[in-house]
Amino acid sequence: GLSQMAIIGRTSAVTFQVVGLSKTVLTVLSGILTFRTPVTPQNLAGLLLAICGLGWYSRLQVTEAQGGTSSSSQPPAAGALAGHAREERVEEKGSPGISSGIG
Repeated sequence: GLSQMAIIGRTSAVTFQVVGLSKTVLTVLSGILTFRTPVTPQNLAGLLLAICGLGWYSRLQVTEAQGGTSSSSQPPAAGALAGHAREERVEEKGSPGISSGIG
């Protein structure tokens, strides 16, 4: 509750989700090692994908903290995505000056 809000306030919601994902990966890996659970190719692919995503996000954060940005590998900012979604919703509703042909 309150501690989660403090963490999000100091970092970002994305960072909070990434931390949660890393916790999940560690839990799954611990369970595999502790209980000698057989790992299917799908399980392995999912874990590797999650670990690669965590590494990519970490690399972007370090690059950004050092002052360099790589526009080709950096995803758009969350605000930019939210603005784009709002524009699409407005376009879907149509312009008020265009008639629908009904009536």
